[in-house]
Amino acid sequence: MLRSSRRLRAAFLLTSLVLVLFSGCRPGQSPAEAGITNKTLLVSIGAEAATLDPQLNTGSSERKIIDSLWQGLLQWNHDATGFLPAQAASWELSDDGLTYTFHLRPDLKWSNGEPVTADQFVAGARRLMSPRLGSEMASEHYNLKNGKAVNTGQLPVEALGVSAPDAHTVVYQLEHRSVIFTGNFVGATLGPVYVPGILAKGEIDNPLVNWVIPGEVVTNGPFVLTEWKANQHITLQPNPHYHGTTRLKEVRFLSQESLDTQDRAYRAGQLHVTYGIPSHKIQLYAKAGDPALQLVPTAGLHFTEFNSRKPPFDNPLVRRAFSIAIDRQKFVDAVLRGGETPAYGVILPRPGGYVSEAVIPKNVALARQLLAEAGYPNGAGFPRVEYLYNTSDKNKEIAEALQQMWRSALNVNVELLNQEWKVYLDSMYQGNYQIGRRGLTPSSPEPADFYRYLRSDSSINSGGFKNARYDALSIAAEQELDPVKAAVLFREMDTILLEEMPIIPLAFRTIARLVHPRVENWPTNVIDREDWHTVGFTPD
Repeated sequence: MLRSSRRLRAAFLLTSLVLVLFSGCRPGQSPAEAGITNKTLLVSIGAEAATLDPQLNTGSSERKIIDSLWQGLLQWNHDATGFLPAQAASWELSDDGLTYTFHLRPDLKWSNGEPVTADQFVAGARRLMSPRLGSEMASEHYNLKNGKAVNTGQLPVEALGVSAPDAHTVVYQLEHRSVIFTGNFVGATLGPVYVPGILAKGEIDNPLVNWVIPGEVVTNGPFVLTEWKANQHITLQPNPHYHGTTRLKEVRFLSQESLDTQDRAYRAGQLHVTYGIPSHKIQLYAKAGDPALQLVPTAGLHFTEFNSRKPPFDNPLVRRAFSIAIDRQKFVDAVLRGGETPAYGVILPRPGGYVSEAVIPKNVALARQLLAEAGYPNGAGFPRVEYLYNTSDKNKEIAEALQQMWRSALNVNVELLNQEWKVYLDSMYQGNYQIGRRGLTPSSPEPADFYRYLRSDSSINSGGFKNARYDALSIAAEQELDPVKAAVLFREMDTILLEEMPIIPLAFRTIARLVHPRVENWPTNVIDREDWHTVGFTPD
């Protein structure tokens, strides 16, 4: 009874909050219905946003907000199969693949009405790569000329291969050609910054300076930040000086960690888009043929990452034992239950694309043998270890399933530790964990884009995996334009990953969410990227 009362009270408080936000609703009209009338989109982003700083963010839910506030030079088309102009009107890539030249739209303005100029793109790139800022995303841009040397403090930021020959031209020079680098010009990470706005709050590359303030921060995307109530909601409204058009008059991102809360909120008419769906509800919606159900297969990966720097997971025998002890098909069918595909490698097999030949087996006998070879026969003497995950019902269910599989197959006890989103991110990137939950959707559908995340110089490789041969292969694959030759490199990397097992691939991510049937152009592509100026509601 007490638990039921708490649930009722939580539901009442959520309903009250949304009704307050939509006090203009007509009698009998839900907030979602009012939102359609008023062109206000209500979206759940899951946990509270850790940051909205475009050069510091690493989270996917935050990216949705950031991409609506700031715009890069390019954008993906709706299917994420090619690029369209965004802040750039046109661009060229030199014959040797080492120099990008972008020509800005002549009518670009910041949200305060001042012109967007090429030197502000230079400032954004230098801020991103500044060693003082300490951006986790800097290493993903090491292919910029002198990028690594600048980010590691060996050269000044002025040596970075980004320049502005005039107010409307930005030039980026690369260390080597790349089949994936064009995707870095999508979104805000490598985008421009309004320098006076940051300097008004402190030094431009001081990570502690809070400059993303509602009503004050100057942006160049379709929307501006008007309100941020911690652990409640973030509100955006159209940027009056945006070069394009927007179909929405307001976007409100609600912080709701619980998938059950999101599900109830949607059914109560308080949301248009959920961040996810409780696993046990997915098949119910599917069987009912609910038009709101959206299942989107992506190139993203659910995986577990080992901290390879610390025992016992500094031993690849232990890592392999933990990986092959998992029944991935059972994991997908019994735990995820959202149309995911078991992951026996790191790259999603796609028709006409690369298909890995290195397959991770499910072999309990071999897993036990490997653990014994590592010095832990039948789990004897295995130390206390923890599995870290960020707080959510789904992540808890995943953690408990893995815990049970490891206990049953290896006779080891893995303790579970959950942390709220911001603390979890810090723990992962500081290496304060042993095994950690991870999920990653690459910024490009190219296989080389995912392989680079496990290079030793990648900050997203939080487990500290290092293999010189793998690094060389990854760089070569990034430069290889022939898909047949690239596949040879991918296969050798797969062999290394199968032997070293720095991560445990679990399943290729299918995004399961509820999207109101009146919402139009919500993304359904393999990298889950929005085109914010096209998102809106279908007409009556």
